[in-house]
Amino acid sequence: MFTRQKKNYRTFIYCALIVTICLLIGALLWPKDVSPQVEKVDSQQSAETAGKNNEEPEKNTEKENIMSEESSYYLVRKDGTEISLFFVNNNGKEIKLEDTEIEYEFLMPEDQAAFEKGVKVESQEELAALLQDFES
Repeated sequence: MFTRQKKNYRTFIYCALIVTICLLIGALLWPKDVSPQVEKVDSQQSAETAGKNNEEPEKNTEKENIMSEESSYYLVRKDGTEISLFFVNNNGKEIKLEDTEIEYEFLMPEDQAAFEKGVKVESQEELAALLQDFES
């Protein structure tokens, strides 16, 4: 009677040990995230192969390199009749990323004045929150 319980206990311990080892091996073999540097190199190579006379790949490369800038920021401001999103790099160069869906005419006067000057945003999380607040 007692030997049967010990045998079941040992089987449980061995199975638990095997499952744990399998999980550890799976975690070690799981593919890791690709670093931004690898993506940047790939995008530069694809821009070079697309042709040097074509300006569009160079613009895409600039937009993809934005993630690597450290002391840069985003600027949301009125550009003509639309409110646009700009990226300002370390040198102060503005790169227009896109036009937003923010309706300037329907904003309150304080918000209109803020967008006339430009709203400076430090991170992508803050940018997403700002756009979500005004676009909806």
